Amino acid sequence: MVTSPTTLRRLYILLYIFGTISLLVAVCTLFWIAYCILIGAEPLAALVLLPENTRIFALPALLISMLAGGAAWNKGAKLQQREKDLIHRR
Repeated sequence: MVTSPTTLRRLYILLYIFGTISLLVAVCTLFWIAYCILIGAEPLAALVLLPENTRIFALPALLISMLAGGAAWNKGAKLQQREKDLIHRR
């Protein structure tokens, strides 16, 4: 268990950065899909950029990206609270 406030600070900042990047990737992907629907493209036109054999992994990857981003933010918030508690006790 990490007990140093400096280490906790580094960890939660890294988790926040990872969570932000994951959620930005998910949001950008959703905007791309919405744009393709808006212009009236054929179904699954948003996946044309991907190679043919990897298209089936697009939805699971999007869901994993959203879940990983949310989990990273949640864990980062817990570590930030733990750091504040450690500083308050000292």
